[in-house]
Amino acid sequence: MTVSSHCGSESVLAGAALLAMSAFLLSAGCGGRGDGASADWIDQTTAQRGDRLLSRLDERGRMVHLSHALVKFIDLEPAGEGARIGESDAVVFVHGFSGSMGDFAPVVLAMEGEYRMVVFDLPGFGGSLRDDDKYDIEGYVDCLEDLLERLAVRRAHLVCHSLGGQICIGAALSRTPSIATLTLIDSAGVYDPAGFVQGISKRMGHVNVGEVSTARGRALFDVATSDGEIAKRLISREPATLAALASFSERYRERVGEIGVPTVVIWGANDPIFGIEDAFLLKENIRDSRLYVVEDAGHSPQLTHPDLVAGWVRSHIETNRSIGKGAR
Repeated sequence: MTVSSHCGSESVLAGAALLAMSAFLLSAGCGGRGDGASADWIDQTTAQRGDRLLSRLDERGRMVHLSHALVKFIDLEPAGEGARIGESDAVVFVHGFSGSMGDFAPVVLAMEGEYRMVVFDLPGFGGSLRDDDKYDIEGYVDCLEDLLERLAVRRAHLVCHSLGGQICIGAALSRTPSIATLTLIDSAGVYDPAGFVQGISKRMGHVNVGEVSTARGRALFDVATSDGEIAKRLISREPATLAALASFSERYRERVGEIGVPTVVIWGANDPIFGIEDAFLLKENIRDSRLYVVEDAGHSPQLTHPDLVAGWVRSHIETNRSIGKGAR
């Protein structure tokens, strides 16, 4: 293993699920503070980060109509002849829950001019939306695949955070042909649901819910939707709520061993949302993957330690940039 380390009842469960969703709402900017000039990114809202990124790049962002989605994105070309990858290759950033393209701002700026980079808002967040209310993992995977096809990205180096990681795992498991490499940063999608609710309730809500039962193998989504009154309290047509419940419902814990693309896992050692044990689960189950742990980071090391993250992304791309060339 290669590890690099740097500086009981359904009603209780439903209530715990509500606490967990509230924690998701707070998680977009959650993380330990970094050092130096990059620390202020974590203190801004996701919208402020997005505005700041566009201003620094002198970009306004573009809109593209996909199947059932209107997506805001930027497509950055490399500078001159210094491109490290082919013109139909791109580094594609997929942000997390309740976030936007701004949540990768300092990493994008650190890599500006080196690669073609595509950064976009997931439907339901930032400046993007859907017309069919399908704010679930399958819908997001479809949107990602549509975007790659529309922008003629034949080899995508996916860099994914939190819920974005769950979406990218889903894309890798669906054998999306254009995925060249995968970088998972504090990824959702592999957490144990009972342990997640217990941990989030205690850490974020200061509530000890005791032993959480998931009898009959029921997902939190099933519990939340099985009772009309619970559903009224927990579910709305808000994309954020639908996306959070979908994340609980769609888990890949038992399937990550099927991922067949080169993968790097990056994790904040002090992540209060998804514990470090999830990082090791990914490392141990994805063949030939590498794990980098940022000791003094929380849930968003790409915001607090962007130079480290950018360096690992570069190294991963450079190591694997020739894989699959000419195959399509």
